[in-house]
Amino acid sequence: MKNIFLTEILNDYYVTVGILKASLTACSVKASGKKVDLIKAVEKFFLNTPIEKLLTIFSKEEVCAFAEAAHNNYEVNAQNFHCKYEFEFPVKKYTGKIFNLTFNRIEGGGREGVIYIFAKDFIDRIKHSLENPNKARTTYIDNIPKFYESVCDGIKRDIKIFSGEETALLEMLEFLRLIHSKNLKMTPKTQMPTAGAVKTSYEALIVEDINVTSPIEDQEDSLETIRPYALIHLAIQCKWASLDAKNIVRITKKGSIFLSSESIEDYKEGVLRYFKSNQFDEFHRIDHIKGQQGKGRRKLTSPMTRRLDIIEALKLLDNKWLGFDDCFKFIFKHGFGFEVTRNLWHLYFSEREYGSLGDSGDAEVGVKKQYLRVLLMEYMATLGMIDIAYVYPHDLWPEMGDYWGVDDYYYCSGYDGLLYIKLNKLGAYILGIKNTYNKAASINEPLHVLPTEEIIVSKKISILDKLFLNKFANHLADLTWKIDDKKTSLYLENGGSIEKIVHFLEVRSKNSLPKLLLDGFKTINNKVVSVDVITNCIALTLNNKEIALTLSLENSTKKYCALVQKNKLYIASSDVRNFYKAVKKLGYSIPLLSEQYDLK
Repeated sequence: MKNIFLTEILNDYYVTVGILKASLTACSVKASGKKVDLIKAVEKFFLNTPIEKLLTIFSKEEVCAFAEAAHNNYEVNAQNFHCKYEFEFPVKKYTGKIFNLTFNRIEGGGREGVIYIFAKDFIDRIKHSLENPNKARTTYIDNIPKFYESVCDGIKRDIKIFSGEETALLEMLEFLRLIHSKNLKMTPKTQMPTAGAVKTSYEALIVEDINVTSPIEDQEDSLETIRPYALIHLAIQCKWASLDAKNIVRITKKGSIFLSSESIEDYKEGVLRYFKSNQFDEFHRIDHIKGQQGKGRRKLTSPMTRRLDIIEALKLLDNKWLGFDDCFKFIFKHGFGFEVTRNLWHLYFSEREYGSLGDSGDAEVGVKKQYLRVLLMEYMATLGMIDIAYVYPHDLWPEMGDYWGVDDYYYCSGYDGLLYIKLNKLGAYILGIKNTYNKAASINEPLHVLPTEEIIVSKKISILDKLFLNKFANHLADLTWKIDDKKTSLYLENGGSIEKIVHFLEVRSKNSLPKLLLDGFKTINNKVVSVDVITNCIALTLNNKEIALTLSLENSTKKYCALVQKNKLYIASSDVRNFYKAVKKLGYSIPLLSEQYDLK
């Protein structure tokens, strides 16, 4: 936008003689006469008063606005200002408010909202006396405290830490294998997973779910699952899965490729597809905020746009712990403010008539914080991109706790207990901050293999080693596994090898592997039938046994078919056309085959 100056602002039609007189009087400046004389008096006050004295006239909030304008091309976005400082832009009624004579108000379109353009000559004069708000130090912390003392009840709550960096890719692969064998269904209208689907999704977890359950018995929980729920939506939005006509989750071609490669590169590509997807809005997970359907849904902004703004800001984070509120301010401080809804009046607690969020001035900040909480805690933590520290959310109400209609709720959302976040190495790789991703080197802890096929492991065994043991052995006790023939066969069937199992055990074993164990593995391996190619076939049942036999023996047709039973021929799908041509040359006709495969 083009620059404006004090003269333009003061000569505007809405700046009346009464406003000019009242503003000068409020600053203890005596002036009279026509509008042109009052304008000169105001300009003289702004441009000639000593700067130190001039700034004392304005409030802390107003000086913050000047600082934003001084370091952001003379513009201040009202929404970003509100979210960054957690107080509204300090515009008041014009009478007697000298601050209001320093800018023009412009209605931005869509997500820009209201923008204030400040007078260049005035801001240039005072800018060197203002701190740069964009260089405000980001307060990281080195260590997470053990407890969080709630202001509302004074109870010390244990702070829990969740990191999915090591297991996120593996859990997604396990989930994709699950949908190969089990039907996970979504509800047709809301496209939310059914309770059965979420329960099945639990089976993919390698480490425990993020637990937001209250230890107090009479506090019920409406949010029972976090990561199992997220896995379903993430698989679909990463394009590794899709819904069929019956709303059942099915693996896609991209999912099959990822399942085959198990590569970090394919994982990164899928996650970036999620950030650009509009298929599901994470805000719907905050079910205590009503009005998200119908007109309210149409007023919600694009979740893709929100995510892309947020991840651009996260790219600027260090690999250190940062408080949630500081993270929120960080996003807006760096110019990546986002909008959740274009009309707060459609959203409400309990009843639309009394609980509308449009009634409160700070609901806009609260709604944005709630969206950021669910995005970070449920989705980005499940993807393994960030580590989180949290407590159970009951009675905390970090946002909107004094609103009408919330008395029956323990929290706004199950994500209210999110306290700290940290962008980890996997997150830095996915966001393009790092070009490569190197997993932390795993230490091969020793184990002991007994002749009874039992495996005794160290207390320091890694999660990945536990996961691999579970593929061919049953977990009997805390540190004991027993090799299972059925599990081992299933592992081989899914592409594993005896060589990999033996290598895994040998490099970790304190002793030589028992001969009986190796013979057992050899027996299982010998039962695995090697198949080079699996071909799709059609079964052709003829009503004439003699013709079936003739076609299976003729030189021109036998290379395309195989006789099974007396009148049934099996033909590879890729050979149907050649088989049909050869049959016609022999003088036979198979109308049904011609019709079904469009053969001429």
